[in-house]
Amino acid sequence: MYPATLSLDMKISLAAIVLALLALLTGCSTPAPETRIQVAASIFPLADITRNVGKEMADVYVLIPPGASPHTFEPSPREFKKFVNVRVFVTVGAGFEFWAEKLIRAAASESLLVVRTSQGVQMIPDVAHAHRETRLSSVGRQEGNPHIWLDPTIAKKITHQIAVALAEVDSGHAHFYMKNANEYMSLIDSLHGEVKKAVSNFRIKEYVAFHPAWSYFARTYGLNEVGIIEESPGRHPTPKQLKGIVEDI
Repeated sequence: MYPATLSLDMKISLAAIVLALLALLTGCSTPAPETRIQVAASIFPLADITRNVGKEMADVYVLIPPGASPHTFEPSPREFKKFVNVRVFVTVGAGFEFWAEKLIRAAASESLLVVRTSQGVQMIPDVAHAHRETRLSSVGRQEGNPHIWLDPTIAKKITHQIAVALAEVDSGHAHFYMKNANEYMSLIDSLHGEVKKAVSNFRIKEYVAFHPAWSYFARTYGLNEVGIIEESPGRHPTPKQLKGIVEDI
């Protein structure tokens, strides 16, 4: 409540000042949408890393919606339209996003920076997918198992790659992105230690996977994949294959 000695005009003026200060503080805490870097990530894991690096300075969205398969995804006209404003495009690369080149060509933007996170990574051969026809793109056939983010060492490399890309597009906040990346990589190290300790207590280290997604994780923590239920998307196992998996277990 204002003191009784204040006139109505003074009360209105004070209220206006308070509202102006609140608006200023709110504006300082969250950058306006048009000042944030527009980032598209092909899949959720890459988007999650990008959000942790870019934080409030990056507006990140996932191209492949929940429940959709990256192996069958095709961008809609709405996604093509939205992609025009993207400055950084984070992908796995190595032919995993066979549809990505369509978006890149349609955007026709010289300022678009494409991050292919598998670049420089020695990928595990994707034996399961080698038995099916892989769709072609200008990038080529899928070059290996794409689930690289499940190796903590590679996840840290991806984090650094994304920080470098954001810093290149927004050099004024380069220190901010690198700081966030270092903090996130420290979290990965901590989680790696916890998982390593937990797995060391496992009596049985053989496992069966529904989809060949855990190869990098298994390699890192000394697990042994003895069978895959669905070797490639939509390809159901035969009775003979299921029998073989049961025998291996």
